[in-house]
Amino acid sequence: MIRLVKRQSKDQNKDTMGSTTRCVSNWCETSINVPRCRKPISLPKPIFRLTVEYNAWCSGLVVHLQNLCQQNLILRSIFLYYETNKRVALFEDVVRMVPGYEFAMEKTIQPKEDGSYHLVLLGHVLGTTYKLRETVLIQLLSPRKARGLPAKLKKLPFFEVPDYVKEVFVNSFLPNPHYNRNAQLWLQQLQQYQRECLNHVNYVDYLRKLNQVEEYASFLVMSEYTIEDARLKEVLPMEYLLTIDQFKVPPVLLDVGCHVNVHGGVVKTHQKKTVVFTRGIIIKREVSIVIKTEVPLQKLYSLKVEFPLNRTQFHMEYMALNNISHLMLECVLFPSADNSSSVPEQVKRIFKNNETFTSFEWFQKQIGKNKQQKLAIQNIVNRTSYPAPYILFGPPGTGKTYTIVEAILQIWKLRPKSRILVTATSNFACNELTSRLLKFVPPDDIFRYFSLTTERDINGMDMKVIEVSNMFKGFFETPTKQDFYQTRILVCTVMNSARMLQLNIIASIYDYIFIDECGSSKELSALVPIGCIGTDPIQKKVQASIILAGDPKQLGPVTRFQFLRETPHDLSLLERLMAMPAYRKDPLSNEYNTRMVTKLLDNYRSHAALFEFSNQQFYEGELRAKGAPEVTNWALNWERLPNPKFPMLFHSINGFMQQDAVSLSYWNGDEAERVFEYVQMLIKAGVNGRIVQQEDIGIVTPYSKQVEYIKNGLSALGFDKIEIGSAEQYQGREKPVIIVSTVRSNRRTVGFLADWRRLNVLLTRAQALTIIVGNPGNLKQDQTWYQLLNVSRALSENMESCAVVEKEVEKVINKFSAINDHSQRIIGDVISLIEKLRSSIAEGNPDNKVTAGQVDVLNEALTKTKDKLHRLTTEHRDLHGTVSKVGKAIDRSFVADFTATSRTDVFQTERNVMLLNRIMAQHFYRQGMDDVADALIKESGLPAEDIVPEPYAELHRIWEAIHTGNLAPALEWASRYSAELDARNSTLEFKLHRLAFMQILNGGVQAQTEAIAYARTNFAKFVRRFEKDIQILMGTLIYLQIGIHNSPYKYLTAPEMWIETADVFLKDACQLLGINKDSPLSMIVNAGCTALPALLNLKQVMMSRQVTGIWNGRDELPIEIDLEPENRFHSIFACPILRQQSSEDNPPMKLLCGHVISRDALNKLSNEPIMNNTFRLKCPYCPMEQCPSDAKLIYF
Repeated sequence: MIRLVKRQSKDQNKDTMGSTTRCVSNWCETSINVPRCRKPISLPKPIFRLTVEYNAWCSGLVVHLQNLCQQNLILRSIFLYYETNKRVALFEDVVRMVPGYEFAMEKTIQPKEDGSYHLVLLGHVLGTTYKLRETVLIQLLSPRKARGLPAKLKKLPFFEVPDYVKEVFVNSFLPNPHYNRNAQLWLQQLQQYQRECLNHVNYVDYLRKLNQVEEYASFLVMSEYTIEDARLKEVLPMEYLLTIDQFKVPPVLLDVGCHVNVHGGVVKTHQKKTVVFTRGIIIKREVSIVIKTEVPLQKLYSLKVEFPLNRTQFHMEYMALNNISHLMLECVLFPSADNSSSVPEQVKRIFKNNETFTSFEWFQKQIGKNKQQKLAIQNIVNRTSYPAPYILFGPPGTGKTYTIVEAILQIWKLRPKSRILVTATSNFACNELTSRLLKFVPPDDIFRYFSLTTERDINGMDMKVIEVSNMFKGFFETPTKQDFYQTRILVCTVMNSARMLQLNIIASIYDYIFIDECGSSKELSALVPIGCIGTDPIQKKVQASIILAGDPKQLGPVTRFQFLRETPHDLSLLERLMAMPAYRKDPLSNEYNTRMVTKLLDNYRSHAALFEFSNQQFYEGELRAKGAPEVTNWALNWERLPNPKFPMLFHSINGFMQQDAVSLSYWNGDEAERVFEYVQMLIKAGVNGRIVQQEDIGIVTPYSKQVEYIKNGLSALGFDKIEIGSAEQYQGREKPVIIVSTVRSNRRTVGFLADWRRLNVLLTRAQALTIIVGNPGNLKQDQTWYQLLNVSRALSENMESCAVVEKEVEKVINKFSAINDHSQRIIGDVISLIEKLRSSIAEGNPDNKVTAGQVDVLNEALTKTKDKLHRLTTEHRDLHGTVSKVGKAIDRSFVADFTATSRTDVFQTERNVMLLNRIMAQHFYRQGMDDVADALIKESGLPAEDIVPEPYAELHRIWEAIHTGNLAPALEWASRYSAELDARNSTLEFKLHRLAFMQILNGGVQAQTEAIAYARTNFAKFVRRFEKDIQILMGTLIYLQIGIHNSPYKYLTAPEMWIETADVFLKDACQLLGINKDSPLSMIVNAGCTALPALLNLKQVMMSRQVTGIWNGRDELPIEIDLEPENRFHSIFACPILRQQSSEDNPPMKLLCGHVISRDALNKLSNEPIMNNTFRLKCPYCPMEQCPSDAKLIYF
């Protein structure tokens, strides 16, 4: 029922204001009917800006419309659809809407239970017969009673970057005699911290300095975007278009939500001069920028437009550092390996509710089947790591979010007086956690705290999450204090948690603080909830148990400024802690200390083959496939897969990569076209009879411009429900099908694809099928991508051959099983005959004469036995034939003869034979096989002076001695070459003395005096370089009473320390003596094994196409064969004139001007022998004339 709403009195308006909510709206489609067109034309974006408000008190629905297009429109009807094909008319009239025109109407409705409607707008373009139809899905929010009045936000403390920091920054952090005293001191401290690395002493000051550097660098970048004489174009009231060509530099960092200051000069009014200044924000960022201002601009030209830096995040981080500085950091953020020993006593002192729980009733039943998840939840609830953080190490798909949610639910149930703060680095993760918690927690017990900037994303959020947040009215509202005090679970981003200090919320009410996605943010950002909420600066204690969740093997923080890379600012708190002894695996047991950290191992997301590469490369092969077969296996045997058992497809394409002039991001149209083809193929044909929906497909690409390009292309094809995003946006997400566009092409590097963590994210998003589109020629430049391509290529090349062999093996297995069953029956029959014969003989005459009946039984037994033996022999012969077919299948499918890839004339010359013998002798000496090397030299006639056993024999003897625990030979060698090792900045000598010192300490307390004397004698020269390490060694003396193996320094006695030192010795010794660390013979064999498959394929192709006589090159191959990066030692010169690779007969020649060409090219240019000093040639690249004889032979 719809009726006009009666005008309300002012008092009624006051009473009903609180019950008015703004509806959530999602644009569905906009279409235009054009005469003589069979189908309506879909438009890529809406033509109306729609806002719908609902008043629950009077069931009033208010619709606000604004014309966003540049055409005059006629609005004729507005319909509200509900259920199936039921509708009511909200408006039926005629309204002329010029561009930017706003229209509002109000009606009362009878609301549905779920509050979901489709709003349909009908009209046409003025002056044409084009009819418009726009459909929007609106959702009425269920209003709840506000818990109180909105709280007031205090201003954040102001932290200014000092001028002396700016001075040092401008001088690129280089020493300068003109610095003032503060600048010199600041730089000296920074350089000292860089040498010391981050520790509990310099922690606060070091991170503050790095944050000041980032803040000032960001300020300078934003200042470069200032436009002094800007021109704007009004597109809608108070919305203005700013074109990108007006910027001096590409505005890479500008995005939706950035603040804008517009200065309109000075205006004279009534003899007064008024400065026109307007604030605004960026509301759209595509080819151009759209700015929305607070008030209309008086003019649109000669404006000064600034983009001020938003310093809120930096100020919150400084606040956290100030609070953190009051803590004993060596216990909280730098815990030792024995930190957990005193945890129960500390928990009793800090927390009132300190009961220990060992049994649980699981909210999520699948948790009870996972040992690691159960152990992590128990330790989290019982605060086993306090005051240090507890780490939940969650590799991809291992149920990290499930574990976090279950831990929160158990705390909520078992500790009814505890409150929990749940944070994450992204709003998506916070919303996901809230949505899962709401399945078990009453809405009145959970509060989702949004920031103001998230209001623009409200239309894509879960309705249930919105209704328990401070946007429950459909728009942002400052929360009330009761929102925090009357709920037990608070969910917000790490940065928004600091707002509670501004709201005067008592921070001590939270007993647990969860930080999800901790590995993706810098350490200082993760400190915001710890420092602002979890720290009591007055009592100098951590007042909450901290839980960090994430994966240090996935994408970490984004550091834009080069100086801050390779500093603690480029590292997450999670990754730094995981590298500390307390959180590392024990070197002896190879296990984590589960009181401090738990690593989840069961992957529930993907098919085993999809994460196997990441598993072996990044997770030590520990992950186990536990995904449901109906979720992970449905893409197997798809006809497009090179290997039907491996649901990953690499589509090789040599596309063209281009850079966007505005964002400096890259895009590749050729790859995008392949992506479009795969999307259409999947949706049209499905996979193995399974229908693939748009929602099943995710597209991941590393560059934002490619994201935009693919998104626009798919939208034009009608695929608007496919999610396209970067690796950062997809981290933590999953889809049944993932399509990856790598973009990189026509470049010599892979850009930031070289970050192996980005590759790890790309490979672990898919549940059932991964399709990678890229240029292998470019991607192979990176070692990790090279290894992935090798795996993919090997699986593709061997698929058919393996399938043939597998088929024959299955035949053998089936036949063997059948013969085995039959043989058992035959043997049973023979045993029965023998038993029958035995009983017959036992019943015979006492004189032991064989009767006629017994003869018959014996003959029958012999006949049947021979018959059965014959049958067994025949079946065994058939089995042997089947087995032999396996070998034949292997011979047919795989190459066994490698002679086709070798040159028979290589070792025909005496010189080459002697060279091979010398390399082999060197290899034997390297391996300590002196007797074999001596015999080879003697039998081959190799001159003894050509190969000297030393230094190989000595190096091997010392290397073996270190492995057996004898350091004397290595120490004597290091002392002999001490000066040379110091010149190379080697750590070998110190590491040897460190091992010797620890070896002495193995004698126990009685060896203390000897150890101190050894340290005084041998460590003095290393104090300057290894002061911290020596302090650690001295600290071991304290634990002699209980044994070093029971101390935090037990890692110093681990076998790995000896293995590492032996490898360092071999590396440094070989460098010092000018010999290769690896045997040349080993490198040659490894390179040959890598090249062999390609050579065999090449030979097979040439023979099948009968082109073996066409290519006769002897110094080069007709195709490029990739060797692994460790087998690349020098560059190969290709002449830019003749396009030929250099050789011994045609070496590179350097001209006087510096340009390099080949000798053959030089001869062709001179047309005379190059020794003729009278002829002068002109360089093909510069106008310089020179004599050919002046060219110099060069070596690479």
